[in-house]
Amino acid sequence: MTRSTLTAFAAVIAATAPSLLAADTKTPTVSEQEVSYEASNILMGSDADVPFRTNSPINLGENRLAFSRIGLKSDRGPVENAAQAISALDDDDRSVVSLPADGSTSLEMRFIGQPRWINIIEIQGTLSSARIEVLTTDGRWGNWGEVESTGNGLVVTGPAARYMGVRITPNGLSSTDTIEIAEVNGRFEQVDPDAANRAEGDGKSYFYEWVENYSSSPLSNTSEDATRLGDQLPSDWSVTGFGNSSAWEEDFKRSEYGGTNNDYADEHDLVFFSGHGTTTTNNGEYYSDSTRCIKFSNSSHDDKYMSAGDAYDSWGDDDMEWLGMSACQTMKQDDRWSNSMNGVHLVMGWQTNMYDVKNFGKKFAKRMIDSGAFDSAYPVLDSWFYAAEQTHWYADRTAEVIGETTSMGNDYVWGEGSVNSDPTDNSSYTRWSYDTRGRDSVLGHQAQAAASHPVEFRGDAATIRISRDVLDGFRGDSRPHYTDWHTLMAPTVNAESAAVLSNNLCERLGMLCQADIGPDGEDLEMIAVAGDQEVRIWRTDGAVDVIDRSAYLQQDPNFVPQLISHGEAREKADQIFSVIGIPMQDRVLVHEDFLWTDVDLPKANAGNDQGESHSFTTRTRLIYRRQINGAPTWGPGGEATIEFGHEGALAKASVQAWTNYEPAGQVYLMELEPLLEEIAQRGNQLFINNIRQPMNQIQIDNIEVGYWIKSRGIGQDILLPCYGLSCTVQDGEGEATGVHLVINAAVHAPKIDVQDEAGNQGCYLPGEPVCFTASAESFYGEAEIRWIDPQNGAVIGSGEQFCHTFSEGDPNRVVRSRSIEARVKDSLGTVSSATATVCVSVPGDVDGDNAVGVNDLLVVLDNWNHTGSPWSGGDVNGDGLSGIDDLLLILSGWSR
Repeated sequence: MTRSTLTAFAAVIAATAPSLLAADTKTPTVSEQEVSYEASNILMGSDADVPFRTNSPINLGENRLAFSRIGLKSDRGPVENAAQAISALDDDDRSVVSLPADGSTSLEMRFIGQPRWINIIEIQGTLSSARIEVLTTDGRWGNWGEVESTGNGLVVTGPAARYMGVRITPNGLSSTDTIEIAEVNGRFEQVDPDAANRAEGDGKSYFYEWVENYSSSPLSNTSEDATRLGDQLPSDWSVTGFGNSSAWEEDFKRSEYGGTNNDYADEHDLVFFSGHGTTTTNNGEYYSDSTRCIKFSNSSHDDKYMSAGDAYDSWGDDDMEWLGMSACQTMKQDDRWSNSMNGVHLVMGWQTNMYDVKNFGKKFAKRMIDSGAFDSAYPVLDSWFYAAEQTHWYADRTAEVIGETTSMGNDYVWGEGSVNSDPTDNSSYTRWSYDTRGRDSVLGHQAQAAASHPVEFRGDAATIRISRDVLDGFRGDSRPHYTDWHTLMAPTVNAESAAVLSNNLCERLGMLCQADIGPDGEDLEMIAVAGDQEVRIWRTDGAVDVIDRSAYLQQDPNFVPQLISHGEAREKADQIFSVIGIPMQDRVLVHEDFLWTDVDLPKANAGNDQGESHSFTTRTRLIYRRQINGAPTWGPGGEATIEFGHEGALAKASVQAWTNYEPAGQVYLMELEPLLEEIAQRGNQLFINNIRQPMNQIQIDNIEVGYWIKSRGIGQDILLPCYGLSCTVQDGEGEATGVHLVINAAVHAPKIDVQDEAGNQGCYLPGEPVCFTASAESFYGEAEIRWIDPQNGAVIGSGEQFCHTFSEGDPNRVVRSRSIEARVKDSLGTVSSATATVCVSVPGDVDGDNAVGVNDLLVVLDNWNHTGSPWSGGDVNGDGLSGIDDLLLILSGWSR
């Protein structure tokens, strides 16, 4: 199929999409019109003192008080020469602000854009004593800080928090009639309060490991998932990581069990694993029965399975603050992972399956990091849930976070906000679940019993099973083709349109009144902000978030919010959609639930799993999905979520890219049985939403036809029909899980195969270029082949042939197996990947000293008859076994 078979595109382009804010809008006033300002301070009461509007990103300087509305306020009426107030923020100590010393007049600053984290204020001038007040995000002024006089003004240190403004008032103790303020500077300084109690480790440090080259159910996006997280961190963070065979289970493992946790994972502040999650019975550390784990591909250090028992009482006793597991079902035994905590603040993961997405880590990091005057960092906990929502959809989505105490949920990453002191290890923990309360309740498709007398398709990747009734029933659908859809023109998103929406919210809901508006630092979102309330509109497609951050603060465990019923929530949701103004007549309510927090849960001792807990609801949630011409849609881009907090206050309204589409032709669906045969051969390369769970056997329980809609910010010019497969999947350990898998029903996914050109069964010498060949087959348009750096996920080449010289790597990690990834993308943006693995080493050198001798012989003998990953342990020839053949190879290369 080519684009020429589709209906002419010109008519589609000619049709203009409705405005982003077509419903319930008003014409903005002159002060609300689109105006761009320089990032300068504004005098209160001047003509410029109106809600700030700009379409250009504005980055703040070192002084966190700058870019403010500033003025002189007096309880005696208007102040003469009030314009001199600007001098306090002009970065010139020769110009001054004069104030009466009697305390009748204050210098006041109100920040433009987002509230800012501050804990130190320096005041230059003749001011020797003053009252300092801060404006909190709920609009109240309060006394703040301890004032210390210096030879040239004051230094004030106060509690770190997000503030909207600062007020400085002389306290009347000066011996003169007036005082002068030359400059005012605000900072946010952080010192890890627990650094003195650690043997080592302090500062901003990120550590990651990822695995793609699993022998069964290989993954395609975990390298990008882990490395792109690091790319989003500020430049003062150190980044260290390992992938594929260089990623080791022992790096997370307690030292008493033979691990090196304190030298790797626990030596860093933020830690992230991206790969498969599964269940293992192969590990007897602390828990002797079946237990959840994250899975590696290298079995020689020490094995492939990192379980909760391996880390018992060891995470956080050095430097680790936050650990994320981007892997399926890791938190199904959260009470066991809680027993790994010994100073770590949060452990994050998934109660259900997750998809093999490349941007989960990136979105997680971007939410945690401030990027400009209109952006603001979010806590670690909220950022994890945000990334889950933006990369997944309701059917299989339950992200989960646990912490030693409830207060850990208020942590920001270093440099972005407050961080709690390391918690004391005790017998209980707190759990936040971004889904339902029930521990056994899973949204979406439930695992089904084995089908009797199924039709089977067996291949290299998996066994596909489907009952005769399901297969025959789908054949009876008798639809030979399905409608293709083109995207209509995306809405215009700028400061003016965002102002219209914020004004609507103010008039109808009392939110976002007098909001400042501008883009984030990367110009991806247009943000309107007023205190804790904000609107974020994605500039490429008009996806909208309305957020009241005060609803996300972790409440006292004894406080139980009074939530509205789902019936009341449905009525309020209709009102919210009307205010937002995006036409959503095709929305369908697909799920409603409550979000829960569980506190004082007992940690699991050996053989003692989940006990009773104190639980309470925090928000009422509704989830809507889109239908197109009566057909279902899947994917994160077709969803709208509404959350209500205490007494029905709007906590969040998130409407994804509800883009307008128009029919653009008829496409024929692929026949189902040949497609099932292809799945059996190629496995997860075909699924749009490949999950991070090994899939050895896939039973198809039901089939639908619908469309996949990508997440916000990703262009999608065309919608092709997809098969939605409700499946029961079994991994290598025989565990059955209900999942919903989506596959393109009109176009085959591109194929790719990669291998080293020489087909070398031995090893390449260190520093010797290794050349690879990729063969690709695209079923739609031209294929684009790119080569991916095995360490950091960056694109390092393109084309069918590529030569690469592998780096020496960490001298403390003897890794002879090296891998490289090739990706192919067709003109629809569908991506498939394959990995080639080679040995890079002096032949016979297994201890990593680039020579062959007695130490290598001893390694083989120590690992005699041990099976594991190729070219690891005592395996010299790459067959995965240490034995006589390896011994002979060492002897043949002796003293080389």
